[in-house]
Amino acid sequence: MIPFKYLSNMDIYEVEIQGVKVKASLIDNVAVLDAKIRELRSSLFQPKRPHVVGVDVKFHIDERTKLRDYQELLVLCGWNRCLIIQLYNFPTFPDCLHKFLADETICFVGNELYDKVIKNPKLSKCRLAELAGEVGVNLVATEDLKGTSTTDLKAIVFTDEEIKCIIQDANTCCDIGNKLLRMVA
Repeated sequence: MIPFKYLSNMDIYEVEIQGVKVKASLIDNVAVLDAKIRELRSSLFQPKRPHVVGVDVKFHIDERTKLRDYQELLVLCGWNRCLIIQLYNFPTFPDCLHKFLADETICFVGNELYDKVIKNPKLSKCRLAELAGEVGVNLVATEDLKGTSTTDLKAIVFTDEEIKCIIQDANTCCDIGNKLLRMVA
């Protein structure tokens, strides 16, 4: 077993999205998850910033039925930090993650927030790219990220392009959430 002080510094990727450096941590260990949640939380609580976390879930797609059959990754992004949590490595849902997701001082963004701020019923059914365009947030098309369409989500190592593709939607949700919450502040 690898000691925690080394483990917590492994599986960290620094990628650039829309000119901003984003630090992404790939997590498959409860102790590391707890430490990374504390880091993410402390980065959120800065003066004059909404406490926003973008959320995305990556599912395994059954090759035969083409349906989602289980969650593989939970992606949480806040400002310039993202956690890529490999859910399949946890036999039960981690308590530290449950407590973080239950924190009422943090706005976990999704379509409900968008609907309430924008007040446009057509947008509640639109895709993330359309919504981003509507509120003025730039989004790199997934097709522009090379070699990511066949990414094995159970891999233990990813390329920077694969990491960008994995975190893109949660990062965009965070950007949209920040912009919308500033509109109502």
